[in-house]
Amino acid sequence: MVTLQEYLNKKYPTKKEKEKVERIDVRGLYQQLDGKELDCRSYPNLKVLFLYTHYLKSPIIKIDLKQNINLVELSSYESQLTNIDLSNNPNLKILNLRNNQLTSTGFLNYLPNPEKLEELALCGNNIQPTNIEIFSKFINLKLFQIGNGKESSKKNKFYGSLESLKNLTKLEIVDIKGININKGLEYLSDVRIWSDYDIKSWQLAHPHKMYKARPELFYNPKTKSKWVTALRDKTNKTQEKLQETKKTEPLATKKIKRLETKLDNLKLIQENISKNSLIKNLTEKEKQNKINKETQTVLVGQQIEEMEAVVEQLRQIQLPPK
Repeated sequence: MVTLQEYLNKKYPTKKEKEKVERIDVRGLYQQLDGKELDCRSYPNLKVLFLYTHYLKSPIIKIDLKQNINLVELSSYESQLTNIDLSNNPNLKILNLRNNQLTSTGFLNYLPNPEKLEELALCGNNIQPTNIEIFSKFINLKLFQIGNGKESSKKNKFYGSLESLKNLTKLEIVDIKGININKGLEYLSDVRIWSDYDIKSWQLAHPHKMYKARPELFYNPKTKSKWVTALRDKTNKTQEKLQETKKTEPLATKKIKRLETKLDNLKLIQENISKNSLIKNLTEKEKQNKINKETQTVLVGQQIEEMEAVVEQLRQIQLPPK
């Protein structure tokens, strides 16, 4: 059976033809090619490599990309990669290694420019226990997928807190489904999240944690109303629970104290927001007053200049002799 390597060598037989190749995409191939190993060193200008086992007779098990410094996208979907060397791919922006046989993320430590990566998909592998803080260096990620699909027998075993990703401010989509991560949920707002938790509901139910992690949400005119309302609802519910506990469990001093402390913290946050709004309004008023004063000063100055010009003109007028 013809391998993918043999097919490419036949399609691009000369060095000059190989050097012109910028994209290799198997989605258009229906020749039941054998995957096996793929050596891309003969294609120095390769920018996109898209491998999908669905279009091959057998999956890719090894890829050589040592000479492909121009590579921007690597998608090897449903292959059987156990490891890959990306140490000589400084321009990589998209890395899709879903449903492979990876057991470690060690290869990511050798990416020359981790800040260039915008999409990273590792879901459906068998990565052994690894703290997700290793992904904190990919500060420009927009898509981040490390979850486990229901149909897959392989399971990634990531753990840790999502707080470690708080500096990934460009995140748009996060997939942590099937991953035992339930800490730091307050650090993922304004993000589409695929998980086993209803994170949006959890965040609205914990506005005090959201305030600590993302205080700007409570001051931004576009989001303020939503979060201030959630904070008020949480304060009222805590107040009701405290009163009920005092009534039904008067001897539960620790529980009562805990609720009182929580209520005090919630009220303190409300006061901070109110004070901030007041200070902001005063600042805006002072700024406007300053602008008005400066405008008045300019107008007065202009009037004085006009009057002086009129006086000077009068002085220059020569009256006729009597």
